[in-house]
Order: sequence, then C-alpha cells, then structure tokens
Amino acid sequence: MTDFVTVKDVLDAPEFADAKLLGGAAGLTNRVRSVAVAEIPDISMWLSGHEFVHTTGRFFANEQGGVDEDQFQEWVLGIIAAQSSCLAIKTHRFIGEIPKSIIALGEEHDFPIIELGESTTQKMVSDVIYQLLTEIKLKDIERRQSILASFINEMAEAHSTHFGVNRISEYVDAPVLLFDENYNLIEFSRALSEKDYRMLDVPRRVKILGESATIPPNATLDPNVCRKMQPLYGEEKRGNGGRLLVRPITTSERIIGFCAILERDRLEATQISLFVTLADVLVTDLSDRYRAKMAANRARQELFAAILAEQPDKKLIAHRAVLTGLRASQPMRMILLSVSGVSKTQAEMAQLEFAQWADQASFQAMREILGSNRDFLLASWQRGVAILLFGDDPVGRAKHIMTRLVSTLNERHSVDSACGIGTVASGIEDIVDSARKSREALKIVESFNLGPVEAYETLGHYLMLASFLDDPSRAQDYINYMFGSLIEKEESYPGLLETLQAFLAEGGSYTAAARELHMHVNTMRYRVEKINELLPIPIETLDGRGAAWLALRMYQYLHQ
Repeated sequence: MTDFVTVKDVLDAPEFADAKLLGGAAGLTNRVRSVAVAEIPDISMWLSGHEFVHTTGRFFANEQGGVDEDQFQEWVLGIIAAQSSCLAIKTHRFIGEIPKSIIALGEEHDFPIIELGESTTQKMVSDVIYQLLTEIKLKDIERRQSILASFINEMAEAHSTHFGVNRISEYVDAPVLLFDENYNLIEFSRALSEKDYRMLDVPRRVKILGESATIPPNATLDPNVCRKMQPLYGEEKRGNGGRLLVRPITTSERIIGFCAILERDRLEATQISLFVTLADVLVTDLSDRYRAKMAANRARQELFAAILAEQPDKKLIAHRAVLTGLRASQPMRMILLSVSGVSKTQAEMAQLEFAQWADQASFQAMREILGSNRDFLLASWQRGVAILLFGDDPVGRAKHIMTRLVSTLNERHSVDSACGIGTVASGIEDIVDSARKSREALKIVESFNLGPVEAYETLGHYLMLASFLDDPSRAQDYINYMFGSLIEKEESYPGLLETLQAFLAEGGSYTAAARELHMHVNTMRYRVEKINELLPIPIETLDGRGAAWLALRMYQYLHQ
C-alpha cells in the first residue's frame, strides 16, 4: 500500500535513459510524490516534501557559463531541509557543468544529484513521474478493492468480530482493537499481547478520544486523507506504546462501537485509509452483537432478580440460568456490591441510569482485574451490582479481588463501596443460599462499618447480629436486659460503657485496657467490678464477655 514512487523508479523509466546520477546514490530510495520546477531563489518556501525537484540552474549562471557556488550550495541546502526527494539539473543551457561542491552535498546528505540529458523537457519530467504515480495509485485502488471484497466475503462466512479484528490487523500491519458503544473491550488482534494491552491503558485512552470528537491535524501524514475519513479520532501525542486512532462504527441511528488501530511506528495514509474502510465493514456484525448483547443483558438481569428475590423460585432460576448459558453445577460465589457517594460521576449520571453506570464501570474494572481468561457474571441491582464469580477460590482470594474492585471504583469515580461475599455454591439451592449469605454479609459490613469488603465465612460472631438487625425491637429488648442498669448508672457515673468497650476489645486484659484508656490498672479493676455489679452475667467469663459484646455492638448500631 503506497502512494509514492522512488527516485530509482523514476530514473529506471526509458525516458531518463540519458540521465546521470552524479552523487547521493544512498538516497535513491527517497520517496517521490510530486514534481517541482525550481527556477526561483526562495523555492524551499514553496516545497512540502517528497518533490522531484528539477532546474536549469538559470538563477546561478553567469555570463561565462559558470555558477555562483556559495549561492548554489545555500539553495540546495534549503531544498534538502524541505525534505525533497532529489535535485535534477539540466546542463548545457545556462550552466556548463554541475560543481563538485554540489555533488559533495548530495553525498553528504544522501540526496541524489542528477544530470538530465539534453533532450529532457519539463513536460517530459512531469508526464513520466505523474504517470508512474497514477499507475501506483491505480494498483493500490485495485488492491484495496480486492481486499475489501475478500474481507466482506470472509466476514460473511466467519461472522465473527474476532476473525475480523485479526484480519484487519494483518492487512494494515498494526494491532487493532474493537470496543462496544460504552468503550468496553470486545476483541484485540493477535498482534497485541494481553500484557501489552493492560500496560497501554487502552480503554481510558479510547474513551477520551471518542468523547473529544476532534481530529488533530497530524492524525495522518496527509491532512486531505484525514478530512475524507471523518470522524477519525487520533491522539495528538504518542502515549505508552504508541498512538491510537479510533474509528466510530455507526448505523444510521447511533454509534454501536469503536475500532482502534495502535500506531507503534509511523503509518502511511493508505494504511489508515484501508483501516477505516475495513472497520466500517464490522457494522453488520456489531449490530448483531449489539442485539445479542441486549438480549443477554435482559436474561442476566432476570437471572439475578430471580436469585435475589425474597422468595426465590428455583424453577425460574433454573430456566433463567439456561438462557444465560450458566451451568449451575459449577462452583461460584454470589457477591453483592453497594455503591454510594457519587461525586465525579455526576455528569455521567445525567446521561445514564445509575444501574447502567454501575454495571459498566464494574464490568470494565473486573475484566481488567481478572483478565480475559477468568469468567464472571455481573448485573446491576437496586443499590449497585451483583456478581457471580466462578471458581472455588479460597475466601481470601475472593476478598482480594473485590478489594481491588472497590479500590478501582473509588480511584476512577470517587465512589464509596461496600461488599458482601457469599459462600461457594454449586447448584440452584446453593446459589440461593450464597445470595442470602452475601446479603447478610453486606448488611453487617454496612451496619457496623467493618468494610469495605467482608465474606460470610470470616464474619464470625458478627453473624449473631444478623437476626437482630431485621427486628430492632428484639435488639432493644436484649440491650435493655443486658445494659438497663448500666445505662442508668452511666448518667451519674460516666465512662462505664467506654470502659466496657476497651475491656472487651483487649480480650479481658485489665492491663491492656487500662493502657488504652490511659488510666491506672487498679482503676480499671474497680470499674470492671462496678460494671459486673450492673450486668446480669459477669464479664470475667467467656460467655459473659460474648453476651456483653453482642449487646454493645447492637447498642452502638441503634444509637449511631
């Protein structure tokens, strides 16, 4: 895919058989995209690069057939600085021969210095070069049409965006990525490893580019090509690992995705143009994917709604599981994540429902944390997201994953999250039980500020509180039974509840509790004795401390 010829291609034409290469042979591969006749002193100001410059040297000639070498050298250096392809000079009209100093400049800068034959005319030079360029462009058009036809046929047979992304990458010789309309990754080509993808921070960069809706002037080598390919969004500066160019994939109604090419090395305008053409072919496949995605979203939402219902219907859950492709026999955990404290996402909330935002933000973060080889199901619920995490990982691993998710959401969106993790399930009944336990774990985390992430298996004695939280009157009755006399005494003898909390927190150690409250150990013993007189169960015993701890936590919960 080229839109140029080389200096060597031009000299190989029969019309240039009597031309002589005098210097700068290393520059024969210089690209030629146009022709420039140079007979004025400030010619370099009119050049844009890659011109086949030819002249008669009239400006430098004197009456004796010689030249002003200093002026000639300065003029040639200007042409070289303008990134022209070469300099061809017709001698024996105004100048007798080309000075050796000019030939030396060509050698020094790998810039071909050519002596044209006496029969050469300006028209001949232009005709030959533009004919060569036209032939190259016609071949490129034929090749692109052939590639496009082949790609359309291959996509019709394969009907797979994964196939399409890899094929486009092969045609343009650069990594290609595909995103849905919410900038979530769908596929990336084999030319990009998963490790490279993570390091590139591509989703964030694609989103910024898509939202900027601007086309920087350096998106391609040729601004005219850039304008023909609107909208094509390109980073003005190279980021980690290269520069991104993003093509929105649109139907007549809406954007359904984004196709991006990663420019590691400078891409030719023809490569980018071919990328745009092939990316647009993905519309049909993305439309089908979009419809399938919407159906899958509905099925997934209905599955989670059935599992989290107050009275779960096991037959309904089994039916919804089939629709989502869920194998209920595989090990998994139900996890509930509540999201609150929205700040930076206010603008996003104006455009998206909270549930949609939570779903998208959590899905992207989970995919980055787990990678593409780890499966999970995720759907929004009234306060955040519900997640089925597949596998029988130890509870510590599940807590680690969810802690990273909570941290990621906080860093990116400044939201506060709390998470309850259920037990491992395998089967419909187990899934319902795991959902119940994840709900209980989340309620305890939020009620007693344990968070942000806890699992049902690790809550220990906090699980005793779960039944009381559903019935505040029952909790108050227990508080009155345990602390009735103590609370009355607190009014005239303040600090008893604080003493009790320190004593329980330090595992019944008088010395540690006294140190915590900055008092003498004897004072601590006296206060504990006073507390013992007011409680129905002595707190020196393990049972007494457990009963007092339970009452204290409920008291703090109801009076916070």
